[in-house]
Amino acid sequence: MATPLLAPLIIGIAAGLRTMTPPARLVEGRARPVVKLLAAGEMLADKNPDAPDRTRPDAALARAISGGLAAAYLAGRFSPVGAAIGVGGAMIGTRLGLRLRRKLAARAGRDWPVAIVEDMVAGGLAGLAVRMAHRRH
Repeated sequence: MATPLLAPLIIGIAAGLRTMTPPARLVEGRARPVVKLLAAGEMLADKNPDAPDRTRPDAALARAISGGLAAAYLAGRFSPVGAAIGVGGAMIGTRLGLRLRRKLAARAGRDWPVAIVEDMVAGGLAGLAVRMAHRRH
């Protein structure tokens, strides 16, 4: 059985990989198409070789905020502990994701195939976290 804080950690890691993927999985109603469009735009922009580094302070902060808010929501309607775990997960995803992507891209000789796999991992992790949290509620 998964612990109640595993889903917040996982969605935080997903935010570290792609900032807008967790909100795109969680937002409902009229805002959902807009958030999904933003997530798709982020994924497209990420394939640009001139895209800014995800570890820049502004980019890392956006990932931390996304991971923290999404995790707080999953942990129990805006839990401070969930938020802290989500922020930590986002920082893990940011650093580890960049390290793995660079290493795999160097081996592959190209970045974009690795970036597409990273998109799928982020989406899969966010979806897994949401399913785990919904099973608990």
